[in-house]
Amino acid sequence: MSSVSRPRSTPILVVLAAFAVANAIDFIFYGQHIYNLAALIGISVAAVGVAKDHTTALNCGAVLAIAGIAAKYV
Repeated sequence: MSSVSRPRSTPILVVLAAFAVANAIDFIFYGQHIYNLAALIGISVAAVGVAKDHTTALNCGAVLAIAGIAAKYV
């Protein structure tokens, strides 16, 4: 795939990286709860899926991140 046909995914990667860092800080410094770790792993897998243009990784990461975030607030 050439660089001309590749979609612009840089803004979403920056947003996913910011959310991953926020969840990492929350996990490391504020209690080490499993839902923070699940959200961190899910967001990281989703970011890899976006970067590598791999929809299965993106979908699995999104489901895991949504489950982790929902477990925090439900």
